[in-house]
Amino acid sequence: RLDLRLGYGLVQGRRLLSPYGTLSLGEATRRLRLGVQWRLGEQWDLDLAGERLERTGADTATTPAQTSPEHRILLEGQLRY
Repeated sequence: RLDLRLGYGLVQGRRLLSPYGTLSLGEATRRLRLGVQWRLGEQWDLDLAGERLERTGADTATTPAQTSPEHRILLEGQLRY
């Protein structure tokens, strides 16, 4: 399995904006994710990403509808107190 992540950060006051990209290559899957993380002060974090998941290898289904790539939009928030 191979996992790669590339990103950078832009600082403005107490806020941090971090665009990133990840690539995961496994025996049966390939995953590409592009997104951005916002750190909004010391308590709030927000992550927005788009993802493409492809199934390859031994666990691939036999029908074309089941072998097509999956696309996802992910939104995750975190509040620390």
